[in-house]
Amino acid sequence: MILSIPDHDWGYWRSLNRILIGTGSWGLLCSPFNVTRVDRMLDRSILIAALIIGAAMCMPVALAQSLDISDYQPLVGVLPDTVDDIVIGPNGEIILSRVDIQEVGIYDPNSTTAVWTPLSTQPLLALSMELGPDGALYIGDSITHTIVRYDFVTGLLTTSSLGYFIPIDVIFDQSGSMYVADLTSSNFFTGGTDLWRVELVNGIEVSRLLLASGIPGATDVADGMNGKLYIGALGLTSIYEYDPIADTAVSVANNCFLVSDIVATESGVILASTIYNGDVTKINANTGQIEVIASALGDGSGAEDIAIDVGGKSVLVTVNTGEIHRIAIERLLRQVTPAEVGARVEWRLNAPAQPNWQFAMAIASTANSGILIPGTMQVLPLDSDALFNLSITFPRPLAFAEFNGNLNADGLAVFGMLLPNAPFLVGMTFYAAGVLYSSPTALAEDWVATNGTRVVIE
Repeated sequence: MILSIPDHDWGYWRSLNRILIGTGSWGLLCSPFNVTRVDRMLDRSILIAALIIGAAMCMPVALAQSLDISDYQPLVGVLPDTVDDIVIGPNGEIILSRVDIQEVGIYDPNSTTAVWTPLSTQPLLALSMELGPDGALYIGDSITHTIVRYDFVTGLLTTSSLGYFIPIDVIFDQSGSMYVADLTSSNFFTGGTDLWRVELVNGIEVSRLLLASGIPGATDVADGMNGKLYIGALGLTSIYEYDPIADTAVSVANNCFLVSDIVATESGVILASTIYNGDVTKINANTGQIEVIASALGDGSGAEDIAIDVGGKSVLVTVNTGEIHRIAIERLLRQVTPAEVGARVEWRLNAPAQPNWQFAMAIASTANSGILIPGTMQVLPLDSDALFNLSITFPRPLAFAEFNGNLNADGLAVFGMLLPNAPFLVGMTFYAAGVLYSSPTALAEDWVATNGTRVVIE
């Protein structure tokens, strides 16, 4: 393996270097003989490592936008009041409901003229919104107890369906039927929710059917895109797959507390936000695998709503503190704790297709072009700069002692490093990535390169 194989098989390294002939600095950097006197001193001192890391990260750092780089729970923007529901508009715009000021509008954190543009002058207490198959926005308004329809072309707001108490969620299935979860009590945690299927013609209700009643707590529904619905609620501890034809429900995930919203992808992945701890959980409805992909959003004050972002590779998550975060859905490698001076920063590997494999990680201060893994078409999203060279020296410097290890039987592992309590590190950026392999003698084409994570020291 090319990133600091933790053994002393010098013959293996010599043969590896022969394999890597003609691959540029990669082979040289990964050679166990490329260990300087300073590197050996680093084995005895994390402080010295910190100084060299800091010096390396002072070099100009690019954003590496051409690579698959994910930040730690990156903040899209912050509003000064409670943000509840979120929808991605027909042109990719971010549409939010701000319940404190009773407005629904378009949020553009990058605008220099209009960060917030209300869709209507009519007050709207919107706890649910969804784009309909006709391209209009359907809003559950708790002031008028109706579902109202906003037409993006005409700018008109009209009544679509009425007679609800608190329309807590509204979605559409693949056939165009609308589903409304109506909370029949003002108690969001123990009040009962009725689930209705509503048929529309030209955006106006023509019929409705009660599918379920008395679901405990405020309830959220997602279209499973297979004729089934996924249901979670503040008063439930599981997420269920509901068959509206057979009227049966089967649990697909347990120990899901205080679920505030759920969405589903075409591949059978469910994303659930929770008020509990401000988590976002990814659930594979086919295998039952559960992964927390974000936690303690808004310092744990509560994640409110989720929308799948343009391109389908990430979700936007609102927090009741007014924050909006963007979280990647699929990642082999995630940063799972903040990178704070004087504390450990940790990453998690989640590779269920590679159980019991080994991993070797590295960091770099830049990730402009990446490093081509010899014998493959894979690119490790790091540059072979000074910090990269330091992090892969053999034997590992003490600061990087956890950068080699083994995945467990579920393909999971957590590793980290201690950042020194050095104020000059605050604001600096580095990148982490690595490779997975079944054994040190595995053929190069059997290696798997992880995504990169962009780490900002706080």
